Amino acid sequence: MPHHPSSPIQAISGKNSVEFFLNKAIFCLILFLLFFIPLFLIPGIRTYNTVTHIKDFLLGFTCSTIAALCVLRILLFPLSFPIRKDPVRLLMILYAVIIGVSSLLGEEVMYSLRQALYIWPLIVLFLTLPEAAANKRQGLKRTLSPFEFLFRNLEKIRLIILTAGFLTAFYGLCQYIGLDFLRRWFPYDFKEKLARNYILSFIGNPEYLGSYLAPLVLLAFPCLWIKGGKKSRILTSLAILMYLSALILSGSRGAMISLAGGGLLLFIFFFRRASRPVRRKILLSLGLCLLFIIAFMIVFSFPNPLNRHNHAVLLRFKELFNIRSDSIKERILFYSIGAEMIADSPVFGIGEGMFRIRFFPALRDLTLKDPRAGALRFISELKNRVADNAHNDFLQIWIENGTLGILVFTLALAFLIGESLSLLLKRDLPEEKSLVLLSFAGASLCLLVNAGFSFPMHTADRAILLWCVLGSAHTACLTLRQAAS
Repeated sequence: MPHHPSSPIQAISGKNSVEFFLNKAIFCLILFLLFFIPLFLIPGIRTYNTVTHIKDFLLGFTCSTIAALCVLRILLFPLSFPIRKDPVRLLMILYAVIIGVSSLLGEEVMYSLRQALYIWPLIVLFLTLPEAAANKRQGLKRTLSPFEFLFRNLEKIRLIILTAGFLTAFYGLCQYIGLDFLRRWFPYDFKEKLARNYILSFIGNPEYLGSYLAPLVLLAFPCLWIKGGKKSRILTSLAILMYLSALILSGSRGAMISLAGGGLLLFIFFFRRASRPVRRKILLSLGLCLLFIIAFMIVFSFPNPLNRHNHAVLLRFKELFNIRSDSIKERILFYSIGAEMIADSPVFGIGEGMFRIRFFPALRDLTLKDPRAGALRFISELKNRVADNAHNDFLQIWIENGTLGILVFTLALAFLIGESLSLLLKRDLPEEKSLVLLSFAGASLCLLVNAGFSFPMHTADRAILLWCVLGSAHTACLTLRQAAS
């Protein structure tokens, strides 16, 4: 029998199917990472930094797989949101190029390129998230418009993040009260001198735990204001209280500051955009939340039967204003050394990941340059520890990727935050969709404020969270602008 070639319509249908399944695979892997990175540990594995190394392994392998699929998606199929018309993604591509150039110009080229392979897949994920969420072939959900379908996917991302955060906070609180039901598999070495070290959860560090949970509070808050059932509001309220409890007990001062910083976005939205019923819900939920925080801090600041580890939460936050505290002194040292590194390579930086390599040589140079700088005392207080990160992600980008790198990166963030705020202030947009954007924009701002005195971009659980909430906020902006036009 003669062979009859397939029709153009069948060829187009097959191509759409490949595009659909490719987008679906990318989206499902993103959800997998968001859920499992905070919870992932391997029993019996021990290194000098076990939790960090295990999570970095999972993130590196899975995110590289996602990046390969994302590159195929971008090369083979047309984009729903063209990159050439999007300054945010164009600047992120330029930032990725600058990372490569700074690595090639650095002292340890191969080491810097290996470190760059940690950040490049995350940037590719950010670039492709709008396409993966806006899947054209909707399968059984044909009744949904592309606009509704995309926001349904963003709500899935939010639900996965909040669920993983709930399990993380729950296990941390169980540890704190002595009900560590997983201790047989994850035998943490608790440091009994500090009460905050009794709450580590799957993250392994109370500071990292607090920084991970703070943006989740802002991600969950708008769920209380969206029209929905009573059951969903109760579950959301329970999750928020769980996040706040674990956050306060972690004693993470930077996380509380970043929570307040991201919360400013909520107030801007409240005064300029929300309807009167939603305003009442905002005032009620924020008021109750503030009362809970104050009461919880008081209970865990003075001796009482509930405060079994003699926690002093208020005293720890009081130390925030003590310029002679160890935390402040360490940051002064890191920033001073960072300034020396920037002066040595101001344009393209010293190369990706080179801060830890150049730390002690720069400390030696600082001591020789000015014996009165107090560097010798800092050396003795560090006790042979190397600072892996500058405790300021923006400063570290400036150090490792130069002035060009920090300018391009901050310009991309400025465009993203600016478009988010401009859309949130418009009154003609659907309120429920604006609240979805608000949740991701608030969480993004919270993480970026935290990056000013911590390093969320350099730990697996917070890095995947940061790039995904930034990508989700940008996806919501692109969709709302497209719908408005």
